[in-house]
Amino acid sequence: MEFVISVGKCGQLFWQGVQDAVNPHLLSHAVRKSERVRYYLCSCILLNMALFLGSTLVFEYGVSPAVREILTAGEFRSREAHVLGRIYAGLTSVLFYAGWLCPMYAFWLFIGGQWHTNLASAAYWEVGEKVTFKRAEPWHFMASETVYRVLVGFFVSQQALFFSFLPLFGPALNLVTTCLVFSYQCFESIWALQRVSLRRRQRRIENNWPYYAGFGAPAALVCFMSNSVIISIALYASLFPIFLTVASGTKPRTWQNEVLSPYMPRTIELFYYVRKASNSVVNFLLQDFKEDQSRPNVDAER
Repeated sequence: MEFVISVGKCGQLFWQGVQDAVNPHLLSHAVRKSERVRYYLCSCILLNMALFLGSTLVFEYGVSPAVREILTAGEFRSREAHVLGRIYAGLTSVLFYAGWLCPMYAFWLFIGGQWHTNLASAAYWEVGEKVTFKRAEPWHFMASETVYRVLVGFFVSQQALFFSFLPLFGPALNLVTTCLVFSYQCFESIWALQRVSLRRRQRRIENNWPYYAGFGAPAALVCFMSNSVIISIALYASLFPIFLTVASGTKPRTWQNEVLSPYMPRTIELFYYVRKASNSVVNFLLQDFKEDQSRPNVDAER
């Protein structure tokens, strides 16, 4: 009985997140009242559609079918040629992810991230609390934070992909992870303006996971409707500015000291292995940098 009550409380918090995400009043109020919100919202949507949706559509329906057709056309129509064609098509997809999507994601965070921050700031001022944000951090601090955010985004996406291959509950874990990551990215811009540390941002998601899973559920479900991973990524990026605007005027709900069943986790360690992997990469890069700095300058000693 206690577990059923805990599930009900979790479901209530989840439903509150869904309601906040699809609240049309927050979006319409911000768009109507602020010219800056309209400008940055349109700019971010166009940027994301040009970067992700346009390029992924070209690859999905242009490059990939063309490569497959060339490799399996004419006199090469044999079983071996079809196998070769599938291998080359797979390699093309890998090159597309590694050579285009990953650098584009970094560019999106670094350049488009400033637009998203401006959008969040304008929307927060219009539909959220009337506060004055602290002075911006130096560019090198912002650059280092962006690098770390790229690492976190990469490893958490790999974690979600790993969940999708697990039997039974794998797809469900993948969906929940996608919902939480989408919410994290929506609220992160506001938390960054409030100078909330990266660790505290992640803990807010982990400690109140039912609400943030509900907030990210509408966009995640839309992305999961496509059978193509590439198209899902494009939809994900295109919907992001809209939900970012909504998140700027939303007050996230939290657990209110509810007594939960031992079988219902109050906190989930979503970013535990992501933090470890990201920190390992950062420490490795810093170690190489320190070794380069510690090497004697031979030219200077001559």
